Amino acid sequence: MSKLFCSFMPGLMHHRAYILLSGQLFLQCLELALRVPQVFPESKSLRTRFISFLHRMVETLGPQTLKYIPNALEVLLHPGCDVADMIEVVAVVNQLSNRFTNSLEELMERVLPVLVAEIHSKLGESWDWSGALCLPTKGDVQKGALVEENREKGDLQKAYYSLLHVTVSSKLDGVVLKLPEAILKVILSALIEV
Repeated sequence: MSKLFCSFMPGLMHHRAYILLSGQLFLQCLELALRVPQVFPESKSLRTRFISFLHRMVETLGPQTLKYIPNALEVLLHPGCDVADMIEVVAVVNQLSNRFTNSLEELMERVLPVLVAEIHSKLGESWDWSGALCLPTKGDVQKGALVEENREKGDLQKAYYSLLHVTVSSKLDGVVLKLPEAILKVILSALIEV
C-alpha cells in the first residue's frame, strides 16, 4: 500500500477522475489505519508506519486529510507516549502547519496548548534550556542511558523550537497570541532561558 501511495505526485489527485477515486480509497485506508495505534499504542513499529503513512497522505491528498488530523493527533498523543513519540508528533504538526497554514487555525488553537504542556512535562522542570545537558562530556561515557535520554530530550527541545517557529512563520501567530497567559509564560520562559 505504501509503495503504491508513493507513486502519486501531490498535484496529480486533482487532475484525473480515476485517481480521485483511488484518493477516496486511500482516505478509507486512513480511517482504518487510525485504529491501529489505538489498538496497539505501545508498538513503536506500527506507530512509525502509521506516521509515515500519515505524512504521505498529507502530501498526496492535501486538504482531504484535514478532517482526519484531529483523530490522528489524539491517537498519537496517547498517555504512554515518550520523548521520541513526542518528536514524531511535533514533526507531523510542523508539516501540517507548513502545508495548510490558515486552514489549521482552529485545530492549532486546541492542539498547541496540549503540545506545549506535554513537551514541558517530558522535559521536566529541571531541564536546562541552554542545551548543555545534550552534549556529552568525557565523564558521561559510563552513564550511557542518561546520555541517550538527554540527547532525546535535546532533540525534543529542538523540535519544540521548530514548532514555535513554524507556527509563527506560517501565519498562525494569532494562535500563539490567543493562548492562555500561563502557557505563554511557559513558552517565553523556555525561550528566555536559552
